[in-house]
Amino acid sequence: KEGNLDDAFQQYVSAGELTRAARLVELYRHQLSDKEQWNILGKWLRSLPTELIQASPELMLQQAWIFLGNFQLELLPPVLDQVEEQIPSHPENDLIKLELQFLKGTLHYWMGESSSALELLEPLGNKIPEDLLHFRSSWALHLALARHMAGERELAFRKIDQQVKATNRGQVFFRSYLVGGKMFIHSLSGEIHEASRSSQKLFQLTKGTDYQNILAWSAYMPGCRHYQLFELDKAVHFFDRAIQFQYLLDHRAVMDAMAGKALVLGWGGKQEDSERVLRALKQFTEELDEPVETEIFHSTQARLAIFKGDVAVARAWAGTSLPRPIPASFFIWLEVPW
Repeated sequence: KEGNLDDAFQQYVSAGELTRAARLVELYRHQLSDKEQWNILGKWLRSLPTELIQASPELMLQQAWIFLGNFQLELLPPVLDQVEEQIPSHPENDLIKLELQFLKGTLHYWMGESSSALELLEPLGNKIPEDLLHFRSSWALHLALARHMAGERELAFRKIDQQVKATNRGQVFFRSYLVGGKMFIHSLSGEIHEASRSSQKLFQLTKGTDYQNILAWSAYMPGCRHYQLFELDKAVHFFDRAIQFQYLLDHRAVMDAMAGKALVLGWGGKQEDSERVLRALKQFTEELDEPVETEIFHSTQARLAIFKGDVAVARAWAGTSLPRPIPASFFIWLEVPW
């Protein structure tokens, strides 16, 4: 049980037994990831001293997984470099090598380097243990996205369909990532209706499960599609559902749902409601304390100011110097400051 593990971890920390606490993370990190308990893993890592994390390739890999989930891609390279330096000291641990290869391949994808991504991701197919649900599912998703980026869209779809057929209906976690892969590819291709149908399949697949992060994505994506089709009431409905998962859903998608809802309300003349959502977005970005996330708030604020005829606010923001963008910033998001 996650609660029992968390109690044990906190007891180790309180007793000053940090090495035993770190070992608990190493032993149970994949189990917790498969249950979408990344918030617990993040809390645990924040409780451990940096030097203890840097002494363990498994703890550094877990830190890298968290950075990936939060789209903090600029933080990945130094962590992966440190892990690679430590691999000779752990020749028996093949899983460390597999995770490192996956994370490096995934980083190449998010940096727009599809050939390098495929070179690292494709060979992993039969090597990732089937019982590591989150690892295997994330690999399948990113491989499909990398194939699409490389112009191999039909291959990506064909492989997804083959994988779906090869898994039984009880393998909801893995199948949901495959359906999600199609959903993202349709979105990236501008195929709004097809993306909407895929998001509906994702919701039906995971309805009634405890996979709350996947359920949150299955709410966020229809919200985007209804927004793009100017079906504004439906967009707000789905954005509200996504925002309810604020501390479970990847925070970039949470901010996008908040921005989308604020803009829809602003277009509809509901200025007080729009400002309330904008304040919630500001508070959330302040908690994250990241430059790119802060600019998402400011760009949303500027657009809302234009709705109210306050061009000066928008002009002032447009004249500011923005952080350097990364390719992941241009994924499927509604609110892109650049």
